[in-house]
Amino acid sequence: MVSVADELHTAIESGKTLIEALETRPDALSDLDAAAVTALYAHEARKFGGVSDLGALPRCPRRWQWASWEATEPACAAAACRGRLVRVTRLRPEPRVASLAGFLSADEAAHIVALARPLLKRSRVINHAAEGDVGELSDARTSESCRVPAARDAVVRRAVQRAAFLAGLTPWHAEAVQVVRYLPGQQYRPHHDYFDPSDARYAEKCDDRGNRLLSFFVYLSGCAGGGRTAFPELRLSFEPEVGAAVVWYNIDREGTLDGRTLHAGEPVVSGEKWGMNIWLRQRAPRRARPAVRATVEIASPAAARVRLAAEESAAETRCAKCGDRVAPALGLCLCRGQYV
Repeated sequence: MVSVADELHTAIESGKTLIEALETRPDALSDLDAAAVTALYAHEARKFGGVSDLGALPRCPRRWQWASWEATEPACAAAACRGRLVRVTRLRPEPRVASLAGFLSADEAAHIVALARPLLKRSRVINHAAEGDVGELSDARTSESCRVPAARDAVVRRAVQRAAFLAGLTPWHAEAVQVVRYLPGQQYRPHHDYFDPSDARYAEKCDDRGNRLLSFFVYLSGCAGGGRTAFPELRLSFEPEVGAAVVWYNIDREGTLDGRTLHAGEPVVSGEKWGMNIWLRQRAPRRARPAVRATVEIASPAAARVRLAAEESAAETRCAKCGDRVAPALGLCLCRGQYV
Protein backbone atom coordinates (compact mmCIF):
# COMPACT_ATOMS: atom_id res chain seq x y z
CA MET A 1 0.00 0.00 0.00
CA VAL A 2 1.36 3.41 -1.03
CA SER A 3 1.66 5.86 1.87
CA VAL A 4 0.58 9.47 1.78
CA ALA A 5 4.22 10.55 1.99
CA ASP A 6 5.08 8.35 -1.01
CA GLU A 7 2.18 9.85 -3.00
CA LEU A 8 3.37 13.38 -2.24
CA HIS A 9 6.96 12.44 -3.10
CA THR A 10 5.78 11.13 -6.47
CA ALA A 11 3.76 14.30 -7.10
CA ILE A 12 6.83 16.46 -6.46
CA GLU A 13 8.87 14.26 -8.77
CA SER A 14 6.26 14.79 -11.47
CA GLY A 15 6.62 18.57 -11.26
CA LYS A 16 4.26 19.72 -8.53
CA THR A 17 5.44 21.77 -5.59
CA LEU A 18 4.72 20.39 -2.15
CA ILE A 19 1.91 22.86 -1.56
CA GLU A 20 0.36 22.04 -4.93
CA ALA A 21 0.47 18.36 -4.08
CA LEU A 22 -1.10 18.97 -0.67
CA GLU A 23 -3.88 21.13 -2.12
CA THR A 24 -5.21 18.01 -3.85
CA ARG A 25 -5.00 16.07 -0.59
CA PRO A 26 -6.18 18.47 2.15
CA ASP A 27 -6.41 15.61 4.65
CA ALA A 28 -2.81 14.51 4.12
CA LEU A 29 -1.23 16.80 6.73
CA SER A 30 -2.84 14.85 9.56
CA ASP A 31 -1.21 11.64 8.25
CA LEU A 32 2.35 12.98 8.19
CA ASP A 33 4.96 13.08 10.92
CA ALA A 34 7.96 15.40 11.30
CA ALA A 35 10.35 13.05 9.50
CA ALA A 36 8.02 12.74 6.50
CA VAL A 37 7.46 16.49 6.22
CA THR A 38 11.19 17.16 6.44
CA ALA A 39 11.92 14.57 3.74
CA LEU A 40 9.31 16.17 1.46
CA TYR A 41 10.82 19.63 1.96
CA ALA A 42 14.26 18.26 1.17
CA HIS A 43 12.97 16.59 -2.00
CA GLU A 44 11.20 19.78 -3.09
CA ALA A 45 14.36 21.83 -2.46
CA ARG A 46 16.44 19.46 -4.61
CA LYS A 47 13.81 19.48 -7.34
CA PHE A 48 13.01 23.20 -7.52
CA GLY A 49 15.66 25.01 -5.50
CA GLY A 50 13.04 26.34 -3.11
CA VAL A 51 10.38 25.23 -0.63
CA SER A 52 6.67 25.84 -0.19
CA ASP A 53 5.11 27.97 2.52
CA LEU A 54 2.72 25.48 4.07
CA GLY A 55 1.40 28.25 6.28
CA ALA A 56 -0.77 29.21 3.30
CA LEU A 57 -2.76 25.99 3.76
CA PRO A 58 -5.79 26.19 6.06
CA ARG A 59 -5.25 24.49 9.41
CA CYS A 60 -1.63 23.63 8.67
CA PRO A 61 0.08 22.84 12.00
CA ARG A 62 2.70 25.45 12.82
CA ARG A 63 5.32 22.75 13.40
CA TRP A 64 5.10 21.67 9.74
CA GLN A 65 6.04 25.18 8.58
CA TRP A 66 9.63 24.81 9.86
CA ALA A 67 12.09 22.01 9.21
CA SER A 68 15.81 21.41 8.84
CA TRP A 69 17.86 18.61 7.35
CA GLU A 70 21.41 17.70 6.47
CA ALA A 71 22.41 18.55 2.91
CA THR A 72 24.41 16.28 0.63
CA GLU A 73 27.46 18.56 0.76
CA PRO A 74 29.85 18.09 3.71
CA ALA A 75 29.30 20.44 6.68
CA CYS A 76 26.12 21.81 5.13
CA ALA A 77 22.47 21.85 6.09
CA ALA A 78 19.25 23.37 4.80
CA ALA A 79 16.16 24.73 6.49
CA ALA A 80 12.62 25.46 5.38
CA CYS A 81 11.47 28.57 7.23
CA ARG A 82 7.87 29.31 6.32
CA GLY A 83 8.55 29.17 2.60
CA ARG A 84 12.14 30.45 2.72
CA LEU A 85 14.93 27.99 1.91
CA VAL A 86 18.05 28.86 3.90
CA ARG A 87 21.29 27.02 3.17
CA VAL A 88 23.80 26.71 6.00
CA THR A 89 27.53 26.14 5.54
CA ARG A 90 29.33 25.39 8.81
CA LEU A 91 32.80 26.92 8.72
CA ARG A 92 34.31 26.36 12.17
CA PRO A 93 33.55 24.13 15.16
CA GLU A 94 34.93 26.53 17.80
CA PRO A 95 34.03 29.29 17.81
CA ARG A 96 31.04 28.06 15.86
CA VAL A 97 30.71 30.08 12.66
CA ALA A 98 28.42 29.48 9.70
CA SER A 99 27.44 31.31 6.53
CA LEU A 100 23.82 31.44 5.43
CA ALA A 101 22.68 31.68 1.82
CA GLY A 102 19.16 32.91 1.12
CA PHE A 103 18.43 34.12 4.65
CA LEU A 104 16.40 36.99 3.14
CA SER A 105 14.90 37.46 -0.29
CA ALA A 106 15.88 40.52 -2.30
CA ASP A 107 12.38 41.96 -1.74
CA GLU A 108 12.63 41.43 2.01
CA ALA A 109 16.03 43.11 2.12
CA ALA A 110 14.77 46.07 0.09
CA HIS A 111 11.75 46.40 2.40
CA ILE A 112 13.95 46.59 5.50
CA VAL A 113 16.24 49.16 3.86
CA ALA A 114 13.23 51.33 3.00
CA LEU A 115 11.92 50.94 6.55
CA ALA A 116 15.21 51.97 8.12
CA ARG A 117 16.37 54.75 5.76
CA PRO A 118 14.39 57.65 7.34
CA LEU A 119 15.36 56.49 10.85
CA LEU A 120 19.15 56.45 10.46
CA LYS A 121 21.40 58.30 12.89
CA ARG A 122 25.15 58.29 13.40
CA SER A 123 26.15 55.00 15.07
CA ARG A 124 27.45 55.11 18.62
CA VAL A 125 29.61 52.85 20.75
CA ILE A 126 29.48 52.22 24.49
CA ASN A 127 32.25 53.61 26.67
CA HIS A 128 32.78 50.67 29.02
CA ALA A 129 34.60 52.82 31.57
CA ALA A 130 31.67 55.19 32.05
CA GLU A 131 28.21 54.86 33.46
CA GLY A 132 25.17 55.18 31.26
CA ASP A 133 23.98 53.31 28.19
CA VAL A 134 23.54 56.09 25.63
CA GLY A 135 26.84 55.55 23.86
CA GLU A 136 29.13 58.05 22.26
CA LEU A 137 30.40 58.93 18.81
CA SER A 138 33.69 57.28 17.90
CA ASP A 139 36.06 57.19 14.95
CA ALA A 140 36.07 53.41 15.43
CA ARG A 141 32.49 53.26 14.15
CA THR A 142 31.53 55.70 11.45
CA SER A 143 28.35 54.13 10.09
CA GLU A 144 24.73 55.19 10.53
CA SER A 145 22.23 52.91 12.26
CA CYS A 146 18.77 52.56 13.76
CA ARG A 147 16.59 50.04 15.56
CA VAL A 148 13.69 48.34 13.79
CA PRO A 149 11.69 46.34 16.38
CA ALA A 150 10.22 43.12 15.05
CA ALA A 151 6.88 43.77 16.74
CA ARG A 152 6.22 46.64 14.34
CA ASP A 153 7.01 44.99 11.01
CA ALA A 154 6.14 41.54 9.64
CA VAL A 155 9.27 41.24 7.47
CA VAL A 156 11.60 42.04 10.35
CA ARG A 157 9.62 39.64 12.54
CA ARG A 158 10.07 36.81 10.03
CA ALA A 159 13.82 37.46 9.95
CA VAL A 160 14.02 37.18 13.73
CA GLN A 161 11.97 33.99 13.65
CA ARG A 162 14.35 32.46 11.11
CA ALA A 163 17.38 33.35 13.17
CA ALA A 164 15.82 31.93 16.32
CA PHE A 165 14.80 28.72 14.55
CA LEU A 166 18.24 28.12 13.11
CA ALA A 167 19.78 28.60 16.56
CA GLY A 168 17.24 26.41 18.33
CA LEU A 169 16.05 29.36 20.43
CA THR A 170 12.84 31.38 20.48
CA PRO A 171 12.25 34.91 19.14
CA TRP A 172 12.02 36.08 22.76
CA HIS A 173 15.80 35.74 22.92
CA ALA A 174 16.28 38.51 20.34
CA GLU A 175 17.11 42.14 21.02
CA ALA A 176 15.55 44.83 18.87
CA VAL A 177 17.01 44.44 15.38
CA GLN A 178 19.63 46.99 14.33
CA VAL A 179 20.04 48.16 10.71
CA VAL A 180 23.32 49.80 9.67
CA ARG A 181 24.48 51.70 6.59
CA TYR A 182 28.07 52.32 5.53
CA LEU A 183 28.94 54.95 2.92
CA PRO A 184 32.35 55.24 1.20
CA GLY A 185 35.11 55.51 3.79
CA GLN A 186 32.90 54.37 6.67
CA GLN A 187 33.80 51.34 8.75
CA TYR A 188 33.54 49.59 12.12
CA ARG A 189 36.99 48.77 13.45
CA PRO A 190 37.68 45.40 15.18
CA HIS A 191 35.31 44.82 18.08
CA HIS A 192 33.33 42.16 19.92
CA ASP A 193 29.54 41.94 19.99
CA TYR A 194 29.31 40.59 23.52
CA PHE A 195 29.00 42.85 26.55
CA ASP A 196 32.43 43.36 28.07
CA PRO A 197 32.86 42.51 31.79
CA SER A 198 34.79 45.78 32.13
CA ASP A 199 31.60 47.70 31.35
CA ALA A 200 30.45 49.61 34.43
CA ARG A 201 26.92 48.28 33.86
CA TYR A 202 27.86 44.76 32.80
CA ALA A 203 26.01 43.02 35.65
CA GLU A 204 22.88 45.08 35.07
CA LYS A 205 22.89 44.43 31.32
CA CYS A 206 23.32 40.67 31.69
CA ASP A 207 21.27 40.04 34.85
CA ASP A 208 17.95 39.23 33.23
CA ARG A 209 18.81 37.99 29.74
CA GLY A 210 22.46 37.08 29.91
CA ASN A 211 25.01 38.07 27.29
CA ARG A 212 24.77 37.98 23.50
CA LEU A 213 25.03 34.28 22.75
CA LEU A 214 24.80 34.52 18.95
CA SER A 215 25.25 37.21 16.34
CA PHE A 216 23.61 37.18 12.93
CA PHE A 217 24.91 39.80 10.50
CA VAL A 218 22.60 39.89 7.49
CA TYR A 219 23.51 41.70 4.28
CA LEU A 220 20.69 43.90 3.02
CA SER A 221 22.70 44.94 -0.04
CA GLY A 222 25.83 44.16 -1.95
CA CYS A 223 28.68 46.64 -2.07
CA ALA A 224 30.42 48.06 -5.13
CA GLY A 225 33.80 47.93 -3.39
CA GLY A 226 35.13 47.02 0.05
CA GLY A 227 32.81 46.51 3.00
CA ARG A 228 33.77 42.96 3.91
CA THR A 229 33.08 41.53 7.35
CA ALA A 230 36.45 40.27 8.58
CA PHE A 231 37.46 38.08 11.53
CA PRO A 232 41.22 38.71 11.86
CA GLU A 233 41.92 36.00 14.43
CA LEU A 234 39.95 33.38 12.48
CA ARG A 235 41.27 34.43 9.07
CA LEU A 236 37.75 34.60 7.71
CA SER A 237 36.12 37.37 5.70
CA PHE A 238 32.77 37.71 3.96
CA GLU A 239 31.82 39.75 0.92
CA PRO A 240 28.48 41.60 1.13
CA GLU A 241 25.81 39.72 -0.81
CA VAL A 242 22.18 40.72 -0.60
CA GLY A 243 20.15 38.27 1.49
CA ALA A 244 23.16 36.32 2.77
CA ALA A 245 24.28 36.26 6.40
CA VAL A 246 27.06 35.15 8.69
CA VAL A 247 26.31 33.76 12.16
CA TRP A 248 28.66 33.05 15.06
CA TYR A 249 28.58 32.13 18.74
CA ASN A 250 30.09 34.82 20.98
CA ILE A 251 30.24 32.36 23.89
CA ASP A 252 32.02 29.03 23.82
CA ARG A 253 30.68 25.66 25.00
CA GLU A 254 32.04 26.26 28.49
CA GLY A 255 30.06 29.49 28.82
CA THR A 256 33.13 31.73 28.38
CA LEU A 257 33.22 34.87 26.23
CA ASP A 258 35.19 33.99 23.12
CA GLY A 259 37.71 36.69 22.20
CA ARG A 260 38.38 35.02 18.87
CA THR A 261 35.08 36.45 17.59
CA LEU A 262 36.79 39.82 17.15
CA HIS A 263 35.50 41.19 13.85
CA ALA A 264 35.39 44.37 11.78
CA GLY A 265 33.30 46.01 9.11
CA GLU A 266 36.02 46.97 6.64
CA PRO A 267 35.85 50.41 4.97
CA VAL A 268 33.49 50.77 2.04
CA VAL A 269 35.43 51.82 -1.04
CA SER A 270 32.54 52.63 -3.34
CA GLY A 271 28.78 52.42 -3.25
CA GLU A 272 27.01 51.77 0.04
CA LYS A 273 26.60 48.76 2.28
CA TRP A 274 23.46 47.94 4.25
CA GLY A 275 23.37 45.30 6.97
CA MET A 276 21.22 44.04 9.81
CA ASN A 277 22.28 42.81 13.24
CA ILE A 278 20.18 40.18 15.00
CA TRP A 279 21.54 39.43 18.47
CA LEU A 280 20.18 36.46 20.43
CA ARG A 281 20.70 36.50 24.18
CA GLN A 282 21.40 33.55 26.47
CA ARG A 283 17.95 33.80 28.02
CA ALA A 284 14.52 35.13 27.22
CA PRO A 285 13.28 37.98 29.44
CA ARG A 286 11.85 36.74 32.74
CA ARG A 287 8.46 38.22 31.95
CA ALA A 288 8.28 36.21 28.70
CA ARG A 289 9.49 32.82 29.88
CA PRO A 290 6.19 31.38 31.15
CA ALA A 291 4.48 32.13 27.84
CA VAL A 292 6.96 30.67 25.34
CA ARG A 293 7.28 27.11 24.10
CA ALA A 294 10.90 26.78 25.07
CA THR A 295 13.45 28.31 27.38
CA VAL A 296 17.13 28.10 26.54
CA GLU A 297 19.98 28.99 28.84
CA ILE A 298 23.71 28.52 28.87
CA ALA A 299 24.34 25.74 31.32
CA SER A 300 27.02 25.77 34.01
CA PRO A 301 30.58 24.99 32.94
CA ALA A 302 30.08 21.48 34.31
CA ALA A 303 27.24 20.82 31.90
CA ALA A 304 28.69 23.03 29.16
CA ARG A 305 25.75 22.75 26.79
CA VAL A 306 23.09 24.96 25.33
CA ARG A 307 19.92 23.35 26.68
CA LEU A 308 16.58 23.33 24.97
CA ALA A 309 13.73 22.33 27.32
CA ALA A 310 10.78 21.67 25.01
CA GLU A 311 7.32 22.03 26.51
CA GLU A 312 3.89 20.71 25.45
CA SER A 313 4.05 17.53 23.37
CA ALA A 314 6.85 18.61 21.04
CA ALA A 315 9.12 15.70 20.15
CA GLU A 316 12.49 15.94 21.84
CA THR A 317 15.64 14.28 20.57
CA ARG A 318 19.35 14.69 21.11
CA CYS A 319 21.88 15.38 18.41
CA ALA A 320 23.74 12.12 17.87
CA LYS A 321 26.99 14.01 17.32
CA CYS A 322 27.13 16.40 20.28
CA GLY A 323 24.38 15.41 22.68
CA ASP A 324 22.63 18.79 22.66
CA ARG A 325 18.88 18.64 22.83
CA VAL A 326 17.25 19.62 19.54
CA ALA A 327 13.55 19.76 18.66
CA PRO A 328 13.24 18.54 15.04
CA ALA A 329 10.69 21.16 14.00
CA LEU A 330 12.35 24.02 15.89
CA GLY A 331 16.12 23.77 15.95
CA LEU A 332 19.20 23.37 13.82
CA CYS A 333 22.19 22.23 15.84
CA LEU A 334 25.49 23.83 14.83
CA CYS A 335 27.50 21.28 16.78
CA ARG A 336 31.14 20.28 16.61
CA GLY A 337 30.39 16.88 15.04
CA GLN A 338 28.74 18.50 12.02
CA TYR A 339 31.94 20.16 10.84
CA VAL A 340 34.61 18.51 8.70
